[in-house]
Amino acid sequence: ELTNICKQYKPEIAIIQRVGAAFAKSKAQFAKEVGCEIYIPHHHDFMGVDSPDMIENLKNAYLELVPNGKFIAPKHGEWIKL
Repeated sequence: ELTNICKQYKPEIAIIQRVGAAFAKSKAQFAKEVGCEIYIPHHHDFMGVDSPDMIENLKNAYLELVPNGKFIAPKHGEWIKL
């Protein structure tokens, strides 16, 4: 249901909560199905701990489904310029 609701808005950017490898493909599939061209994983990480493996899994899963998409991995404490 959420996928159909999001499709109606035709988003270009998906900001989706970071997840482990088990859910990387489903999150990437969601971004693809709603038509997002840019995928940005996020998490409310107040400890400043990034998980390079988690980010890499999400990136690979997304770019496999959306080869022309753009994946932006945020860095703790840095602004993202689009």
